[in-house]
Amino acid sequence: MSIKLKVFIYTFGLIILINAGFGYYTLNFQKDNLIQQKIKDISFFLQGFSIPIKDALISNDYPVIQNYIKSLRIQNPINEINIYDDTRKNVGSTNPHNINNSRKASVLSHINKVFDTKKGLHSFKKELIVVEPILEKNILYGVMEVRLKSSIITDLERAFIKKMLVFLLVSIILGGLFSYLLAGSLSQKVMILIQASKSLASGDFKNHVDIHSGDEFGVLAKIYNKMIFNMKIMFNVIKKINFSTPSEELIEVIMDNIIMALNAERSSILFYDEEEGFLKLQTVRGLEGEILDVVNISPGEGIAGKVFESGIPMIVNSGFNDPEFKKFGNSKWRDEKIKNIICVPIKVEDKIVGVINVVNKNSDNGFDEFDVKLLHALVGHISTAISKSTMYNESITDGLTGLYIKSHFYSRLEEEAFRARRYGLKLSLIIMDVDDFSKINEEYGNLQADLVLMNLGRFIKSNLRMNIDIPARYGGDSIALILPETDLKMAMLFAERLRAKIEEFTFPLEDGGTMHLTVSGGVAEYILDGELAGLVKATDDALKQSKNMGKNRVTMSEPV
Repeated sequence: MSIKLKVFIYTFGLIILINAGFGYYTLNFQKDNLIQQKIKDISFFLQGFSIPIKDALISNDYPVIQNYIKSLRIQNPINEINIYDDTRKNVGSTNPHNINNSRKASVLSHINKVFDTKKGLHSFKKELIVVEPILEKNILYGVMEVRLKSSIITDLERAFIKKMLVFLLVSIILGGLFSYLLAGSLSQKVMILIQASKSLASGDFKNHVDIHSGDEFGVLAKIYNKMIFNMKIMFNVIKKINFSTPSEELIEVIMDNIIMALNAERSSILFYDEEEGFLKLQTVRGLEGEILDVVNISPGEGIAGKVFESGIPMIVNSGFNDPEFKKFGNSKWRDEKIKNIICVPIKVEDKIVGVINVVNKNSDNGFDEFDVKLLHALVGHISTAISKSTMYNESITDGLTGLYIKSHFYSRLEEEAFRARRYGLKLSLIIMDVDDFSKINEEYGNLQADLVLMNLGRFIKSNLRMNIDIPARYGGDSIALILPETDLKMAMLFAERLRAKIEEFTFPLEDGGTMHLTVSGGVAEYILDGELAGLVKATDDALKQSKNMGKNRVTMSEPV
């Protein structure tokens, strides 16, 4: 049975029950009203005849009284009329046998009561009896008794029942129409939600539920649309994680989705630096990056520090006015810009490695527990990205030097060559080799030679442009440097500067001593649409030329 039919049956059935109850109550209530109204009419009518009948009683003019009785009976459906004088004797009646005859005590009881109280009364059993005193200035001259046919009440009831039945019939018809329209309206909204759910089940996140009523369906539609929006964000994040290389850019994409999901202004991630003992601002979305060098928070300090220390999320909807909030003076993230904030810990393999802050929700109510749950779910993907990034970096990084391995070098070289061709950018390559490295092995041993390569890798990384230049261990003691957006002249200047710095650098020995070493290098520039193998060969040839020319020098190749 469809919901439309169910709603119609239930609503229409309820309307019929209400009408039946209303009709039953009204009929019983109205029956008493009809009797009371008829009594009032008869009493009023009798009071109008009491004056002329009084005069006839005073003058003992009984024929006149009988004429009045005939007149009363003609004008009303009266069964019997009796007139009693002040001696309680029947002096006029529609039934001649009652005149001057004594009657049963049960019949005269209500007559005697009116004589005693001087007040009218009535009763309704087999017939309707109305008794009214004949009074003037509180002097009782007699009593009038009227007995009405019971059919008069039945006729009135029938007339009322006909009207009531018409009313009930119209009410039921209108109720049926209302039930049909209500069932149609509700079922239409339900069908919209069902169709949207089917679309969602098939993987379509674009189906928006367009219900704007102020009832529960409107609320359900808002919740559904919010759910679709959040699921779409979740899906996009998962897709990015599954099909993207783990990187800082991936984390930034997840943070952008977090801002959208929570309808906020900006977000930031602080990672814990174990060496320095601080939470350091690593990534910010929605705010200029200049603040990156400003924020250092100790565990337990401020909102972020407390969340990092306790592992419990915090919502602060009072913003910078909250006593837990740590103020940063004149930084761009200054106090008055923080209206509300939510902070959640970031865990990797059950270890808290940092926190994420989401700031300034575009809502008068600020953040709530629903936002905490949603943020927890999205932060889980950040944790996954960080974990995958760690494993990925380990898989593409040389364990000794900390530089990329040779296979990743070629992969990145292809990416940068493609980017250079697409956007018309410059691209250069440097290959450096430690001079006389075999002698270091012979003189100091393998362990000392490895220590030299380890420190050389760290030193070279510290002199590169972060997140731009790409260093790799090309083989043995050879190191390759990919320099995006750099022409041959600039690459040559950089290589020469780096060579000179390496020559001046003091390398530590295992026994506490020190040593110096030199490197030779080759530099070449990539020509658009050229072969990468040619670029590598030209750079390697330039390196060999440096070796042949006495070492400790850098040679520039012709464009390839």
